[in-house]
Amino acid sequence: MKKAEKVSAAFGLLDGMSTDLETVQLTVLTDEQFDNQDSDEVYAAPQHITTDKNCHFYLIYAIVSIDNGTVYCKGMGEDWGDELIVELGDLSWSAIMALHSLAFGSSE
Repeated sequence: MKKAEKVSAAFGLLDGMSTDLETVQLTVLTDEQFDNQDSDEVYAAPQHITTDKNCHFYLIYAIVSIDNGTVYCKGMGEDWGDELIVELGDLSWSAIMALHSLAFGSSE
């Protein structure tokens, strides 16, 4: 398989995962789990990372749930508990794969 074919196949797989997630309602972390800041569950949850445009530092959010393609996140670190709502297209490939695995099980 040529490199271009592999890249095309990877994009196709990710597109399929995103399409699957557009119809899912999934709770990754409950409020109780998230409020326990020392919990390994919080740090093991899929994450969404943004960059503050003014100060050029990273903001890390735990993905707490997904509802029909809308992703609900809560801030970690200094921004603990701040809420952020994003769409599937805003997530990293690894976050999409992790959410798909949680929603549908491992593809292996």
